[in-house]
Amino acid sequence: MRCGTARVFIQETLDGPLSPPDEAMLEAHMAGCEPCRNYRQAMTRVAGALGQMEHVAAPRDFAAAVQFQIGRERNRRRWAPLAAAAAVVVGFVVVRPLMPGGPLQIASEPVAERVVARVAPGIP
Repeated sequence: MRCGTARVFIQETLDGPLSPPDEAMLEAHMAGCEPCRNYRQAMTRVAGALGQMEHVAAPRDFAAAVQFQIGRERNRRRWAPLAAAAAVVVGFVVVRPLMPGGPLQIASEPVAERVVARVAPGIP
């Protein structure tokens, strides 16, 4: 068994017992894996601490607020690919005409060379 699988089993033991075959595999792994033994000990402490905490009721509108946020997030994700495609199209429409060979190309020489020629005529 790998540590990742052992950790899943450890987490499952916090909710209830494993099947006998799974329990046997976990115990065999734990016998030779100190990091997983440490993980089980830490998770057991966390579960114990959570079990001792006072129960706090959620606000009345909590579920509705969560559902609202989920809906907003879904809408955002739904439009994200379209927004990205629109940005590419707009970028192409705006930038392409200004590129060399584009319909709005000002001159065949680069802009920097023309500026230097005007400001300091004689410098190659």
